[in-house]
Amino acid sequence: MARKFASHIFLTEPADETFVEDIVARSLNTPPHVAALLLADGNLCNYSTIAKEVASQLPVLQVVSEHASHAARSWIEANTPDAELLALGAHMMFWEYPDEFNGAVADFLNARLSG
Repeated sequence: MARKFASHIFLTEPADETFVEDIVARSLNTPPHVAALLLADGNLCNYSTIAKEVASQLPVLQVVSEHASHAARSWIEANTPDAELLALGAHMMFWEYPDEFNGAVADFLNARLSG
């Protein structure tokens, strides 16, 4: 599963085999019981109430994959309308588009932390 996932986490070009093997090796450092808990938490838990509470107190930047951006935008507009949304790349947008990702985070922070 880790190998199949690592082969398809980018939008740009298919990852080369060396990169895929590196991602797989890093993924397998997570003990199976922890990986199972992370997967279950991400797929079965609803943190909408917490997200609304956080967004009511702090500025929020949501960075989502391009393929999920329509659903994410709908959820954000309904639940945390003041949050900013950046749709970029696929699963590892910070790796695939580091300049755009880091620039967006820096701009977001600089706009809210200045002064």
